[in-house]
Amino acid sequence: MKKTAIDIAGSSAAVYIIEDDRDFIISIPHINFSLACPVDLPPDARTETIVMHLFSMMDEDEAERIAAAVTQATAKQ
Repeated sequence: MKKTAIDIAGSSAAVYIIEDDRDFIISIPHINFSLACPVDLPPDARTETIVMHLFSMMDEDEAERIAAAVTQATAKQ
């Protein structure tokens, strides 16, 4: 498991990423968010998938910023 922190609306929020054979399990407890995302998804598609799920919770700019940070963290996994 990897743990990183991102800024969400001025607060530091923990992001937990677990990688198994098929998926990244991404959890951001601060906003009650979790998602399973296939590990074989290219980074651009992974970012878009995360944005689509976050967009229902926040504005598009914030969702894109968070998705980019999470995607970058999964690349280091």
